[in-house]
Amino acid sequence: MKLDDLANSLEQTAADGQIGTPVALRIYLRHADRDADGKEPAVAAILMGNRLFQSDPQRIVAQAADPGQTSVLVSYTSGATLFVTVECGLTAESTVQLLFIGNHGVANLEPAGWDPSRLEFDEREAAPLREQLLG
Repeated sequence: MKLDDLANSLEQTAADGQIGTPVALRIYLRHADRDADGKEPAVAAILMGNRLFQSDPQRIVAQAADPGQTSVLVSYTSGATLFVTVECGLTAESTVQLLFIGNHGVANLEPAGWDPSRLEFDEREAAPLREQLLG
């Protein structure tokens, strides 16, 4: 599964009114490669949040607990919140788990396989986010 495909599905869930207005998204990405850079999947997740909330980040707070884990909290100008955790090298299979919360319901994805080698995003949008995560 590509994160972009997942974003398409969540976007349709929101458009169908299944969860009401999106207010929060929790994404937990586990990358099987111990040497992977967790910031790239975090950037992809933030871009997914931008798309789903139809809003720009107001504040981004990132923390690396150890070399294999990155956590990011994003507050959007719309008032929505995104929380992303990326762990690298702690599992044999790369998985994604998420909870998409709206004002009238939730959409939940239990751990499912994802392909971290297929991260796709517009570099013009990703570059400033990457700078914030590296800073």
